[in-house]
Amino acid sequence: MNSAIRSTRKYTFKKPDLFKLRELGSRVTSPKDFQAHHGRLLSILQTKVEEGVLNTLVQFYDPLYHYFLFPDYILFPTLEEYFDLVGLPVSNEVPFYGLEPIPKASTIAAALHLETTELKTKLTIKGGLQCLPTHFLFQKKPPFLPN
Repeated sequence: MNSAIRSTRKYTFKKPDLFKLRELGSRVTSPKDFQAHHGRLLSILQTKVEEGVLNTLVQFYDPLYHYFLFPDYILFPTLEEYFDLVGLPVSNEVPFYGLEPIPKASTIAAALHLETTELKTKLTIKGGLQCLPTHFLFQKKPPFLPN
């Protein structure tokens, strides 16, 4: 990995008042039923966050590709990891282990409802991985969404 010196920026974070949300969470009459349907969302309200952690972590965040780029590795949570954190199973899906063959451009294009030629022009290699810039994906409107 490139160990170039990163420029640091000063960020300020809003501190939302979670009192009312926590109070609402305490009114859930059946926490076990709530957890069965929504995972560990209520317990996330009780999570303590260290003050300086977000300020430090955000310095390594790449907003274009939505991952954290550290000097020796890239960190990006997968959907399976988010589901595990929240406590919900990935329904009817086999977890992605990273040992699968790299998908062809035509397969990716079909999954995203794009033309293969358009996709090939946007594919880039970053960190040795084939990827699409997030801004390109955000510009594309999924065909299943209403106008």
